[in-house]
Amino acid sequence: MTQSQEAQVVDAVIANAVHHAKLRATPDDVAFGLLHALRLLRDHAEALGASTVGRIDDAVRAQVLAESLQRRAINPRFRHAVLAEPGPTAYPAMEILGDAALTCLLLESSPQTPTAMNRAAHELVEQLREVLGAPPCWSDVDDMLRGPDADAGESTIEEMAIWLH
Repeated sequence: MTQSQEAQVVDAVIANAVHHAKLRATPDDVAFGLLHALRLLRDHAEALGASTVGRIDDAVRAQVLAESLQRRAINPRFRHAVLAEPGPTAYPAMEILGDAALTCLLLESSPQTPTAMNRAAHELVEQLREVLGAPPCWSDVDDMLRGPDADAGESTIEEMAIWLH
């Protein structure tokens, strides 16, 4: 499979998962599910090494910040989207979107060049912006992906998801 075909498949998998998550969850819970899927990709990247997780973090940060700067250039009163606490429909969204992220990892042709993982992260952030109507603040996304205390190794998503089971 070429990289172009891989990107098309990844985009279709993520778009389909978002569509089905929207049928079962509120927009805020779909956003929470998208962050959960990004966390799964980041966890997989950590297993591949620091350089891989750094590339994922840098790509997500650049995408969120670029969109924020574009919006601010157009509208000086621009406000970031607020990430809400998970609600009762967060669990289905987390499962659907988490499975989609893991499916995208199966498309990976080579672990040395994780193009499917990078594309999935890009598409998840794009869908997050669409669901929220505006890009979230990068520090909020970073806190959700790493947890507020990165040294402790605890994920905000994992802590919040405990009560969902």
